[in-house]
Amino acid sequence: MGSGELRTSRVKRWQVRKVRLTTPKPTMFHGDGEILGSTPVEIEVVPRALQVLAPAPPLMSLPVGGTGKLPPRQLPRITE
Repeated sequence: MGSGELRTSRVKRWQVRKVRLTTPKPTMFHGDGEILGSTPVEIEVVPRALQVLAPAPPLMSLPVGGTGKLPPRQLPRITE
């Protein structure tokens, strides 16, 4: 599955916090595959507006560049 990024010289990219899109006549605006309304439209990034819940990391993880094999388990030595 690809990233969904459109790679063409016709697409320009800018980093902004807020943008207003206008067109000479009202044009339908799509977001994430859904029709959201018509232009003009304002889009704003709101910091910390999204809360993401994810499972806790595993108690034991594979070493970096792991081979899928865990290191041998170390057992305590019993000495007399």
